[in-house]
Amino acid sequence: MNYLKLIHSWAVHLTEALLSLIVLFVLIELLLGQPKIPFIGNLNLVEVLTKIFSNIASAGAAGIVFVWILYSIYSKKN
Repeated sequence: MNYLKLIHSWAVHLTEALLSLIVLFVLIELLLGQPKIPFIGNLNLVEVLTKIFSNIASAGAAGIVFVWILYSIYSKKN
C-alpha cells in the first residue's frame, strides 16, 4: 500500500511541475513573441493550446464533461 502512495505522490509532483513549465513557456511566448529555445526550436505553445481548446469546444457536451472531470480530479487533492 505504501508503494501506491509513493506513486501517487510522484504523479502529483510531476503534474504540478509540468503545469508550472507550461505556464512559464506561455508567459515567455507572450512576452518575447516566438523565442527560439535551444534543443526545442521555435515554440508556439499558445497555438497548440488554442487548437486543444477548440477541439474540446467542438466536441460540445462531451468536451464540457471532459473538462469537468479533469477539474474535479485535480481539485480533489485539496
